Amino acid sequence: MPRRTKLTLLGVFLVLLVIPVAYIAMSWSPANPLEFRYIGQGTTSRQMISMPGLEMEQILVPFIIEVRNTRPYPIYLWELSLVEKRDPSIGHGHYRVIEFVPSGGYVEKPVPPIPPYGTARVEALVPDASVPRLDIASLASKYDSISVTKKRGQRVCLWFNNMVWHLTGYTVGKSPQPDRHIAPLEYHAGK
Repeated sequence: MPRRTKLTLLGVFLVLLVIPVAYIAMSWSPANPLEFRYIGQGTTSRQMISMPGLEMEQILVPFIIEVRNTRPYPIYLWELSLVEKRDPSIGHGHYRVIEFVPSGGYVEKPVPPIPPYGTARVEALVPDASVPRLDIASLASKYDSISVTKKRGQRVCLWFNNMVWHLTGYTVGKSPQPDRHIAPLEYHAGK
């Protein structure tokens, strides 16, 4: 085979290799991939909260929040908590977590991946007694997210660790974890 043909084939192979590697690198751990907008409050409901050694009924108000994916690839919303600034003169990073349900303020239902540039609606459950004290305009969204690419990597790592565990009794290492972000919660007074 002539040298020119070999170089052409090598070039085509490298280009075809670079495309998926670049996609994985760009979509693995995006910075602030989601935006949040407060829509309103849902219907108040009573729910049983169970913890080890404690079971109680609590009145919860769902805050309906629209989540928008700002990236060209799907993103999973892993966990969402609303946080409130401690002092308006302090920038991001100085927040007080609002107590929701004792389970830690997880989104009530698992959210499927949010499509590229798409939206989803979630409900954050807030205790009825906390609602009057909240200033919605000062809330922000503290969330964990994971890209579909990273989630696939996580599944591969978990599968590999499971196989190694069954063979040797040891695990190899950690699987990729979701990324944590804080984003402002858009709120328009009068809506």
